[in-house]
This record gives sequence, C-alpha cells and structure tokens, in this order.
Amino acid sequence: MEGTFAFLTEIPEELTHLSYCYPCYSTTVEPALETYNQTMELAKNVYFFFTTQKRTPPVIKRSREKIKVADCMDRDETILRLGFQAASQGFNAVVEADVTSVKVRNKSYQKSVWSGVGFPATVDGAKVDRWE
Repeated sequence: MEGTFAFLTEIPEELTHLSYCYPCYSTTVEPALETYNQTMELAKNVYFFFTTQKRTPPVIKRSREKIKVADCMDRDETILRLGFQAASQGFNAVVEADVTSVKVRNKSYQKSVWSGVGFPATVDGAKVDRWE
C-alpha cells in the first residue's frame, strides 16, 4: 500500500498498514481509494494561475489559507500536488501560484527540488475556457 495515497497531506493511520483482511479492505481502503482517485481526476483539471500572469482570473470564491507543497521531483508534480490539495478542499483552481526550484548538490551529483505555494479558489470555468 506504500505510495498509494502519496498526494494526501496526512495519511490516516488505518490506511498505513501493509496488509488487510478482506472485510477491512472493503470497508476501509476501497472507499478511501475511490475518493482519492476521484480527487486525483479533479486535480488534473484544476485551473492554475501564476503570480506572473497578466490576466486576472474570474474568481468566484477564494480561500484565505495558502496551500504549500515542498520536496517535489519536478515542476509538473508540484503543480499536480497543489491542484490535488485545492480539489480536496472543493475548489477548481489555484490562484497567485508560485512554483520554484532549488538546486541541491551532493558532491558530484546535482538535482533540483521543487516547491510551490498558492491559494485555492473557485473560478468561472466558462469564462476561462473562452480566453483561448
């Protein structure tokens, strides 16, 4: 089960076991996995607006709390993790987003570590779709 719920910020204790009996799996894991997969599908369709964007998005409702992700492998994963957090809170967009990377060196090996912040929001999808 390791890695199954990788995008959750906090994995519930009942979902961290290595093996389950059938009744426990069907009552605990299956509903959580179905909800997780639905949220992941929503996250793939979340609108994303960077701070550098010139156009102001048509925001209907915006959260006051920032969402943050850190230690991601690449830019796309960072954006998807921010989108997953927004979708899990019931929003369809991330506004005022900033995604950055830092180069980390370990002797002769170098890699980039990505992080991002933004505000979950609900935007008028019809207006955004007409932009293009």
